[in-house]
Amino acid sequence: MTFTPTAKSYSIAAGAAQAGPSLARGKGNDGSLAYTSASPSIATVNAATGAVTPLTAGTSVITASVAAYGGFLASTKTYIATVTA
Repeated sequence: MTFTPTAKSYSIAAGAAQAGPSLARGKGNDGSLAYTSASPSIATVNAATGAVTPLTAGTSVITASVAAYGGFLASTKTYIATVTA
């Protein structure tokens, strides 16, 4: 499972929701996918789509989790969203 682009952190301006990095799962891994934000007071994330809504200046770790499925192990990937004013 990898994010594209592959940077470990991204800067986004506070305001409207923005698409986060796209996520490529391993071939055949169709386990359920969910996104979470470690600091929802700074940036929320749509659990299903990964779209980030930056709320106020600061940083939040965004995590994508794929459940185990069909012989594939569960997996998580993270990136840091830095929200600027």
